[in-house]
Amino acid sequence: QLKDANLSTFLHETGHFFLEANFDIASKLSGKTEPLTPGEQRILDDAQTTLNWFGISDLQTWYSLSFEQRRGFHEQFAEGFETYLFEGKAPSLQLQGVFNRFRSWLLQIYKAVKNMRVQLTPEVRGVFDRMLATDEEIDLMQKARSMFPLFEQGDMTPEALDRKSTRLN
Repeated sequence: QLKDANLSTFLHETGHFFLEANFDIASKLSGKTEPLTPGEQRILDDAQTTLNWFGISDLQTWYSLSFEQRRGFHEQFAEGFETYLFEGKAPSLQLQGVFNRFRSWLLQIYKAVKNMRVQLTPEVRGVFDRMLATDEEIDLMQKARSMFPLFEQGDMTPEALDRKSTRLN
């Protein structure tokens, strides 16, 4: 069955694992009697965001579904994870190089974004971001992304920057 496996297969299967792991952790946290830490609450919130994306009310309902009833949602999540990686927008500066390689490999496999069959919401992108990076790393990357247009607007060589700073003085 995996004789035709490629990087996309690995990334897709990683999405399935992440979904099960996140729901398992969230399920254990939902039964916790002492107050949750902010990180624990974030895990529960991310699980609920994912369930909302699926159109499922809560974890109890999720766990009441049969394996076959969950299959389509699993595929949605795994394909969503592939789409997220395909977009190439890393959640942290440290992961940008890896995301660039993922995107390049996936472009070779898919050839066009239209082959991706799921639509991601900003909330679900946030779930994927938090699976791979800390809040601090995500915040730093968002700040860095806001600066990218400044560097794309012309010559940013040291000489050009020096000329610009001379004109300002």
